Amino acid sequence: MGVNGYVSPSWMTDRTQAPTWNYETVHFEVDVQFDSRPLATRHALERLVAHVEGARPNAWRIEDMGPRYERLAGAVIAFRAKIIATHAKFKLGQNERPDVYEEILNGLESNGGHDLAAAMRRAARSGSQTPMQ
Repeated sequence: MGVNGYVSPSWMTDRTQAPTWNYETVHFEVDVQFDSRPLATRHALERLVAHVEGARPNAWRIEDMGPRYERLAGAVIAFRAKIIATHAKFKLGQNERPDVYEEILNGLESNGGHDLAAAMRRAARSGSQTPMQ
């Protein structure tokens, strides 16, 4: 689930507008293959740690855990996931009149919905989600 949030008609001059929810979402269909070998788990955890810790100053390493690693790693199972299908859906104000769209953006910005407003602007710039004309 990406950014999402409530859109209030209270932000709009046209009081005939209904409340709605804008969102970004992606669903994946995957084929998962598990590998319970301790070495496969070790390699998977090493790749994960390198990815999330690699660029950090004083980066954490698996070796920092000492003997505790073996106890915790026993509860982890490595896997590979092959993506079979992707289903993305974005409801970001594309069906709104331009005046209502602007009021939604202003309402979101005024009420802490900066991330959702930014997503709506990105989608409008890309042409994938443009307000009705």
